[in-house]
Amino acid sequence: MREPKQEPQKPKRSEAQRRADEAYKEKNKANQRENFKNIAATFRRDEAERIAEIFRAHGVKPSEVLRGAAAALLDGEPIRTEREPLPIPEAAGGGGE
Repeated sequence: MREPKQEPQKPKRSEAQRRADEAYKEKNKANQRENFKNIAATFRRDEAERIAEIFRAHGVKPSEVLRGAAAALLDGEPIRTEREPLPIPEAAGGGGE
């Protein structure tokens, strides 16, 4: 019977390294809180998955879509908006329309 393969142990960090890690984490947490903000939208799970699938298929990120829409509005261009949920294809488990 074979002995289980032992993985190399990670070297232990010194107390000074752990303190430095903690200080870095706290500094970046504050930076994140002060300099970034989420703009969120809530969708039904099936619709959110469909939207994410469409974005992936076209190689765009939600932030790029929002920036593009905001830029178009700033330029005085109309954007298409939808108040009703997107239809979910039957193959995705949705009711379809």
